[in-house]
Amino acid sequence: AEMSAVAEGLEALAQAVARSGKDALEGSRTWRFAGNAYFDLGAGRERAPLERAAAAYGSAESLLSDADDRVEFVKLNYCFGNTLLKLSDAKDLSMATAARERLRTALALARIHMPAGVASLQKEVASAEQIVALLTQADGLTQRMSVLKGEVERIDRKERRAAEAADITQLFGILQQQFEKEKPALDPTRQAGLSDFMQRLQGVVQRGTAENKTLEDMNANRGQLDSMMNELWAQAKKPSLKGAGAPAGSRNAKLLAALQELKMFVAAAGMDAGTPMGMRDEARDLFARIARLTTAISQAGADAGSVRQLEYDQARGLGNQIRLFARRSHLMLARPVWPRCSSAVDANRVFFSGSAHVRASLAGVCEKAGFELVDVIPPGADFAANRWQGLRTSSIAVFDLAEAAPQVYYELGIALTLGTQLLLLAPADAVIPFDIAQNVNTYRRGCEVDELLAEHLDAACYGLQTRGGKTSGLKATLGYAERLAAADHANALLGVALKSLRSAGDDPVKFNDALKLFTTTLGRDGHEVLLPRWPGSYPDRAAPRWFAVM
Repeated sequence: AEMSAVAEGLEALAQAVARSGKDALEGSRTWRFAGNAYFDLGAGRERAPLERAAAAYGSAESLLSDADDRVEFVKLNYCFGNTLLKLSDAKDLSMATAARERLRTALALARIHMPAGVASLQKEVASAEQIVALLTQADGLTQRMSVLKGEVERIDRKERRAAEAADITQLFGILQQQFEKEKPALDPTRQAGLSDFMQRLQGVVQRGTAENKTLEDMNANRGQLDSMMNELWAQAKKPSLKGAGAPAGSRNAKLLAALQELKMFVAAAGMDAGTPMGMRDEARDLFARIARLTTAISQAGADAGSVRQLEYDQARGLGNQIRLFARRSHLMLARPVWPRCSSAVDANRVFFSGSAHVRASLAGVCEKAGFELVDVIPPGADFAANRWQGLRTSSIAVFDLAEAAPQVYYELGIALTLGTQLLLLAPADAVIPFDIAQNVNTYRRGCEVDELLAEHLDAACYGLQTRGGKTSGLKATLGYAERLAAADHANALLGVALKSLRSAGDDPVKFNDALKLFTTTLGRDGHEVLLPRWPGSYPDRAAPRWFAVM
């Protein structure tokens, strides 16, 4: 505390001399004394005091250029050079070089004007020379490594292209085998059309995997492939499935159509060249699983009981996984005020918020369809914590906006944060207090809503209310994770987990795995990984904020 007062007092004196415009030598000397005080304050090691010392010496140097005192030149260059050498930390070549030049200047002047300081200055110059020589060598090595790295990357790109070509050829071979296997069971018209399509696709694959392609060749080939995929889209939406098939207009037929829409969504993601590899692999896996499921539903035909069992066991879970897939790039770290939720989302679980009348109807619909409705909070339980747990573990949230109750809108906000699939209801004459920016299904007051609930519960279960897009929250989440890691720098495991996050890049699948590891190393900090409807943002904690409840 005393040393800080001395340094700041000397700095104030130096500023006063500078303002007076008199005695530049005395002003320079006072700035040097202030710099020495800051150097001693940091014991020659702490960066912040060393930086203030360097700034003080810089002010002294600008004043000394108008004075002619060689001894003062020796002292200032010695102090300034020594401080810059400390600040270089044997890592900054330009700063170490600047330090060496000042120490050399001080030594040359000391030989004539201050012989007593020559011995110590020679040691300092020798130390600076050694550091500069090592850093120069390291800099040259870094440049050579950069050249080698570029060469390795060039070779890697070539090998990667060769590996990709082999993968594409292998995938086409598998597709060809599958087509030949299924061809006898296809409708003759569709069989002929698909035979022609496969022949043209083979040509595109061969051209796409050839070596020494120009950019124009690749663009032309890509354009042809896109055209072919658009051509196939209509057939893929209504494929030839095994079994009796669902009766036209039946609930089973509507279910098949909804699942086909989900299948086409993941198919597009899996074939998009701009989609990160982890996402493309996940999309292909989801596509294959839906294809097997739609075949099983088609084989069930009009058997409603078998289809309900397939829904409970597979279809609802797949729908939820595809919705998570669509929001992968929205990954966010959050710290809820409620207790941490360790339970996973249950694809057959429904949350409700709203009037008792609609809840009673929903309970009956859920029982018939095999859904579990989240229980009403038991007496004595923590209301907020239980509602949070219910929302966190449900795949669908139903909100009745009939009474414009603040609690309903509050929980709707939490559901949007979680990215939960929504079913919103309101009487036709209800006045919505503000634009909630979501589609609301209306009903007449006093009328039964069972049929409306059953229809739209299916739509919510197998629909995609959020399709993601090009916007991503990964960069913002990485920045937030880095701030958390910096605040807990003693946690070595956190540094390792952060490195995994950085290496994941823009691949949401890899980033998700690394983020889960990161949250476990945070310990009791209470952060959870969320997938909101929109990419999250992280406000500046130092900035003032306000929250309005209307």
